[in-house]
Amino acid sequence: MRLASLLAILTTSVSLATAGDAVTHRDSSACRAEGLFFELRAVPLYEASPSVMERGELVMLGPGYALSRVWALSLLFATGSRVVAPSAARPVNGEFALGGARLELTYFLSDKGSIRPFCSAGAGLFSIINVGGLGYNGNGIHVGAGVGWEPTDFFRGKLGVEYDRMRFFNLVGQPEGQFEPFALNALGVSLSASFVPGIVP
Repeated sequence: MRLASLLAILTTSVSLATAGDAVTHRDSSACRAEGLFFELRAVPLYEASPSVMERGELVMLGPGYALSRVWALSLLFATGSRVVAPSAARPVNGEFALGGARLELTYFLSDKGSIRPFCSAGAGLFSIINVGGLGYNGNGIHVGAGVGWEPTDFFRGKLGVEYDRMRFFNLVGQPEGQFEPFALNALGVSLSASFVPGIVP
């Protein structure tokens, strides 16, 4: 009887230890610092000089890779966004669709906790085209800062403020040399969501 009781206690202990190891292994893999994620971001833009741009909306989507718990690199594609440029944008003005891509590096100021401040910087290529196929090509730089929130292992939300400078230097659909290069200096409040594939809530 005592031997049977002892065997039952040992079996229970081994089962509990195995279950604990499984939970620990699952949690450590789900919380891995490195890995692929996908980000969706919306940024209403406000031009610092309204004579160049009245308003704009920037929507970005793309993949990223967490290099560590504090560093992340993203490739974001601008889609479905628009800017309204008045007469200062010569020879074509009015409403444009803005498209392009940006490579962005993000640094989180802490590697602990679910709420972590961050800063970011990046550069990219952009075009603004109107419904007639006319517009401008250019490049741009980006800096930003904000707070990230990670309630789970598979989701991250970010709220930030960013500055984007886009300089347009050649025409699309028109002969060269008909305009002076111009720049958009825009401030925006960004809201983004990132999802980690392969991790189920």
